[in-house]
Amino acid sequence: MANIFQRAVRRVKREICRRQAGQAYRMLTKENLVIVPGTPTHTNLGDSAITFAQILFLKKCGIAEERIVEIGLHEYGTYADFIKRYLRKDAAIMHLGGGNMGSQWMNEETFHRRLLKLFPKNRQIIFPQTIHYLSDENGIREEKNSIGCYNGKPNLTMVAREECSYETMKRLYPDTEILLAPDIVLSSS
Repeated sequence: MANIFQRAVRRVKREICRRQAGQAYRMLTKENLVIVPGTPTHTNLGDSAITFAQILFLKKCGIAEERIVEIGLHEYGTYADFIKRYLRKDAAIMHLGGGNMGSQWMNEETFHRRLLKLFPKNRQIIFPQTIHYLSDENGIREEKNSIGCYNGKPNLTMVAREECSYETMKRLYPDTEILLAPDIVLSSS
């Protein structure tokens, strides 16, 4: 009896996965999609406010709500291969803004780099960021590594949220489009 029950549970799980995959496929293959990957699932209200303001900003720019797809950090990790396979080349990728570029928050820095590597033909914008590399050995090494990741990428625009980060980005990535704008949360009022 338990064996029949286990097989039934496996069939139900497969069917759920098949339906979710179908929904995800239809979503990712829309034309002119804008994805916002890596949205926070933790309880930091500042990061949540940035996500909210960024999506609101995209809507204010005339992007229809049905074209904006928010992908949580955990979902992205689970479905990265699926996203890589089916995301159209005309989809734009909007990295979250914040203060997480540089060597201090390497998980987030690595996430930015991975998106650029996986989707080199997609238009990508890194929303207003603070960037800082520590002056220790690791910071110096990561600063050098970042140049290969960000400099000279024709489909990338980076936005600094204050003057010091703007100057750092211009110095490190002279062949990448760099803009200066306030923290995106300020645009939501």
